[in-house]
Amino acid sequence: MKPKYNNILIDAVMHLGDLIHATTLIPLLKQQYPDARISYLVKPELVDLFKNIDNIEYVIPYKYKSKGDYFSVFRMAKEIKKYNFDLSISLDPRLRLSAMMWLAGIPTRVGSESLFGWQAGTERFFFSDYFRLKDYDVKKHSAAENFQYLVRLFLNEFDGSFFVPAFKKADFESITYIEKQLNELPEAALKIVMSVNTVDSNKNIPPQIFIDLINNMARKYQIVIIFAGINNDRIVIDKIKKEIGGTVLTFDLCGKTNLVQLNALFQQVDFLINLDNGMGHFAAAAGCPTVTIFTNSPLVQFKPLHKKTLTVGGSCGCIGECNKNLRETCGFKCLYDISVDMIMEKVDIMVRQLQGQTYEGTMKNEKKLIALKLLLVFVHITGVKI
Repeated sequence: MKPKYNNILIDAVMHLGDLIHATTLIPLLKQQYPDARISYLVKPELVDLFKNIDNIEYVIPYKYKSKGDYFSVFRMAKEIKKYNFDLSISLDPRLRLSAMMWLAGIPTRVGSESLFGWQAGTERFFFSDYFRLKDYDVKKHSAAENFQYLVRLFLNEFDGSFFVPAFKKADFESITYIEKQLNELPEAALKIVMSVNTVDSNKNIPPQIFIDLINNMARKYQIVIIFAGINNDRIVIDKIKKEIGGTVLTFDLCGKTNLVQLNALFQQVDFLINLDNGMGHFAAAAGCPTVTIFTNSPLVQFKPLHKKTLTVGGSCGCIGECNKNLRETCGFKCLYDISVDMIMEKVDIMVRQLQGQTYEGTMKNEKKLIALKLLLVFVHITGVKI
């Protein structure tokens, strides 16, 4: 008989996009343990992400000061111990994190070789259940699939189901905040969010491409560009805004939304154009289509999981192998091969999809209206009560 776990901790100290993929473990674990309480250990700045997600017990901020501060390991272990977890699952094994789970006295500690493609080191000795991924290539699957595969190995349950990230509907307060911000924008315009910067320079295309793209879109469509992101994106956004001047209507929400309000934003716009960053995964989880621009990242692993996600680039020969020595010889081909025409082609496809969706919705509403009118005529003629 399989042991039953009631209090589960997911060790998910990772970047925003990866963390969003990691939330797919909630429905998977709930399927196996319906009454289990599920908690997450995450970066402090990402705690609020879980206000968009159901079935969460606790979100514990990972307070580790610096690489040399080994006392932080003991402090965090003492904090984690208070929750009396009976199972931990480590998605991105690191020595200090796996040691914390052991020091916290969690009896069952699950880990594996890295689900991002590199080998685990001495951290594996702190796991009670350690899995080698012998016949499974993580680079051929999305991050969400890889996380779920580890849990399925532990559960020994392979029913073929797959869960994608999904946020709950934004709360009234956040919806009201976003509506207030956007209330003066033309209703007929395409509302396009743009995320134009990442913390990884290997993924940042020249800002001039975004400038030319915005001008091209404005010549072809009625658009409003909404800039979103964190304060680190400010320099790039200001450069783009300065270059396009007043020729295109823009709205700047960079640094002005928290993670709950961002969910509300993506539930009220048409689509997102983004680089390979957490914003694309966030939008997809909120139900917003994306046009995502890839350079050196494997598409399969890191494509946002929305059925209408379109991608640009990602065909460089050194995909997933980027390192300092290689970059010195390749000339950043994956960056400079991205063109405005490539992105515009996907934007056109996206707009056609959205227009088709609108037409289909309009036709359905018209058919319902006709059916209602016919019903009223029938009632009037026959006198039948309904």
